[in-house]
Amino acid sequence: MHCYDLVERREFRISTSKYGSFDPAPAGGGRVLLTIYDRLGYRVTEQAADSLPTVVEPARLPLNLVNPPRRRWEVVNLDTVRFSRADSVAQSASFRRKRYAKVPNLVNVHSWMPLAFNPFAAVDEHVIDVN
Repeated sequence: MHCYDLVERREFRISTSKYGSFDPAPAGGGRVLLTIYDRLGYRVTEQAADSLPTVVEPARLPLNLVNPPRRRWEVVNLDTVRFSRADSVAQSASFRRKRYAKVPNLVNVHSWMPLAFNPFAAVDEHVIDVN
């Protein structure tokens, strides 16, 4: 949880939370009511505001404490790959061209489904709905 001093134009951290704190409200006695997020989901909690707020140095991006470090993948960058006509000719020698036949592909038996059913109803033990 952070606060911002408008007069001095400085940011202070008054409490910490691993995944973030939301919707603060003063509870009195130097305590703060806020919503936190943890492995159990969103919860309302009460925290003591730090007695000595920590000054936060301005940064363009916050510190990344939650996500693991990223590493480069060992893949080819397709933006830098260039093909020439010679590459295309060399590749066409290893792959045989075949003309697309319209009539045999007019009806695809594998896409037929003469019997339709609802897969969610099939999971139900008591009712099997076959159309």
